[in-house]
Amino acid sequence: MNETGNSCLFLLQSSWHEALWTSGEKVWVSLKHFGCDRSTDHGEIRGRKMDEEASEGFKTSAFFDVKQSDKHSITLRSSEFGVTTKFMAPVKQFTKLHNKSITALDISSRGGLGVSASTDETLLLWDTATGTVRRTFTGHAGEVNCCKFFPSGVVVLSGGMDTQLKIWSTEDGSCARTLSGSHNASISCTEVVDRGRNIISCSNDGTARLWECGNATCISCITKHNSKINASSLTTVSSALCVPSTGDTMTTHQNDLEFETKDKVLITGSENGDLLGYDVANRTEVLSFKCRDSVNCCTFLNETTFAVGLQDGTILLMDILKPGQPLLSFKTLASAVLCLSQSRHSSHSLAFWASFADGRSSLFYVINRNGDLSEKAESSQTYKLELQLELSGPDCDPVYCIVQSSDGFIYTASRDAIVRKYKFF
Repeated sequence: MNETGNSCLFLLQSSWHEALWTSGEKVWVSLKHFGCDRSTDHGEIRGRKMDEEASEGFKTSAFFDVKQSDKHSITLRSSEFGVTTKFMAPVKQFTKLHNKSITALDISSRGGLGVSASTDETLLLWDTATGTVRRTFTGHAGEVNCCKFFPSGVVVLSGGMDTQLKIWSTEDGSCARTLSGSHNASISCTEVVDRGRNIISCSNDGTARLWECGNATCISCITKHNSKINASSLTTVSSALCVPSTGDTMTTHQNDLEFETKDKVLITGSENGDLLGYDVANRTEVLSFKCRDSVNCCTFLNETTFAVGLQDGTILLMDILKPGQPLLSFKTLASAVLCLSQSRHSSHSLAFWASFADGRSSLFYVINRNGDLSEKAESSQTYKLELQLELSGPDCDPVYCIVQSSDGFIYTASRDAIVRKYKFF
């Protein structure tokens, strides 16, 4: 396991784009140092009203300069400490969707629709271009904890405090199925198996369950944790790969209600730090690892490599083929990692977005010791996470969800009840 990461981290005023480009005000900048006794450097950028792209015309403190800037991005550089960071401002902010914290968010496969859930007990379908609400899904008793599109983009899956799963039509807002009766605590997260004939639900009761949607039937309990499950991620592993089993000899459990679960591996993470991996079709444990703090989130980056976010701010990189210990452990600020999601349109496969309780949202690349982009994790290599981009916007409000759409936009959901939209490419 390699403890590594950036030695310095730029922090920038969340409203920098408005201050520099609209009102010409000054903006605060900090450079935080890690692994040394040097205290944080504090400085500022003094701007002026501008109408065109520019990297000149800014007055900055001595420890950094502005390498590039336009109305939606700015790149800060410290030559002394060898760190460069690009910050991106939102191109749109949807402020009228919810009136309380937005805790769950997803974007349809074609990018035109968004679905979000809030502590105001609403579940909304909306237009990603305008933020206009298309449908209000009504049926859960209490808060909705999670929501997700099926691959078709015309069906939505939700799970709530009421222990129920619901399947919704985006065309008319109706509830096509309600799946209930098996969990005895709130639903925390869900997974859609391939096209969606089967789904997986995870709950605060510590169980992950496999369902058949057509008959609204619970097929099986896949795994049981000793505390509530906070996170899950599902992958398809090539049949040629030999995924090690830590349990009994594999026995196929598939029946007439189970579809396309072969070669599927489910990772679940719990409040007590347990990280478990299961072969879905065979109900066999393939990974068991004890993290040093609560697991808040996880996401697969390719078929076997996945990232894990902890409550203490640590990000782990792991591989189900090498379950003994993490390939990498990374931590900067002691702020909880709240969401991880794969960046599917980056220049290599091992890239992901991370959002934090202090309002940061970051894009990371996994880099090997030669400085190359890592397509596949190998134990013989040394890894580090390289910060590629920071998203601005929330002012210390936790970002509960971050999603990248197929058409090149990033969406974040925050405690301030705002969905922010960023143009990534």
